[in-house]
Amino acid sequence: MEVNMNPYNKRYTDSGGEMKDLFGHDKVEEAIKLTKVVYDLRARDGMWCKLPYPGHPKGCPNFPACPATYFDFLDSSKVWTHWYAVIEEFDLVGHKKKMKQLHPLWTDRQCRNPLYWQNGVRSKLNKKALAVYKHGDTILEIPEACGINVFETMAKVGINIERYPNIVRKIMLIGKTSTGGRIKYEGNL
Repeated sequence: MEVNMNPYNKRYTDSGGEMKDLFGHDKVEEAIKLTKVVYDLRARDGMWCKLPYPGHPKGCPNFPACPATYFDFLDSSKVWTHWYAVIEEFDLVGHKKKMKQLHPLWTDRQCRNPLYWQNGVRSKLNKKALAVYKHGDTILEIPEACGINVFETMAKVGINIERYPNIVRKIMLIGKTSTGGRIKYEGNL
């Protein structure tokens, strides 16, 4: 029997009773408080969206509609001054093994295809985000589309995201208006 020891699904308290995760980060229910958010204009202007990947030589097929759908983080940071990350992890290697057993002739790439797992992970992540959400907050479902460099932002709190992961970490950000000091911004403006 396997037990999932995902630190983002557990609640911990320090001696003062404040919520902490396994890494010692402040938590608001199931969210990690961010001390810095790294903004990168390349996410907003489509530079990242246009990078080629398998089957998409011109980049993401949702560009330019996707970034246009989401507001710019710099505008939102004036309203919501405190940011939290909500994380959902997915064992891509385990999924790949399960798919290989079901479809022995499939390639490694076919077994890892996001079409077969991404919607379920998004659904779980959305439920976590809504559990933390309170009236007046905002949820950034796709932080990259808002101009946030998620890789660097999460590295600031000790969570490394890999480009070609074995464990996928999907992230949403929640903006709040009242808790603690003002957040620091850095990045390519």
